[in-house]
Amino acid sequence: ITSSTTQLGTAQVSGQRKVRRSDMVQKLLQLGPKPYVFDDGGKEWRSWLQPIFDTPHRKNLFYTGRQISKSTSQAAIMLADSALIPYFKTTYVSPTQSQTMRFSKQRLGALIKDSKLFSKAFCSRELVNQVFNREFKTGAHIALGSAFHDADSMRGVSSDRLALDEIQDIMTESIKVLEQTV
Repeated sequence: ITSSTTQLGTAQVSGQRKVRRSDMVQKLLQLGPKPYVFDDGGKEWRSWLQPIFDTPHRKNLFYTGRQISKSTSQAAIMLADSALIPYFKTTYVSPTQSQTMRFSKQRLGALIKDSKLFSKAFCSRELVNQVFNREFKTGAHIALGSAFHDADSMRGVSSDRLALDEIQDIMTESIKVLEQTV
């Protein structure tokens, strides 16, 4: 689930034109050695995700089967918005610290590492690049944490978007507290 205080799906770039998030992802990101694409002539299975990347809705809930690229898509959306929107703050929360660490390293970190163009344009050795805290040249920031029994560890974090993963394992009261950080 994601919540945001800004217009989703597109961003104004340098007063010019609106850029779709899906276009930014396809230009900047790679999954391993392959470009991140939604459709490569009908062979790519990710085409159903493109409308999700470009949705104008402030709240989105993915209720799907397993292993269909939910977490990877969430990471790609976070990185695209960090590139497109200066000083954009995202908070990612999963139920447990180990799930958050896995997401940070295997999804978010892997996309950054594999995506040389993104890394060159938006990352720097001088910026924070930790498991629970990442910064980008645009001034954007991603804070990562967990909230299984309560949201106390994330209470002081403010953000433009809240991304909850494995929401079924997070207490309803915690979700209410987390939504107040946006």
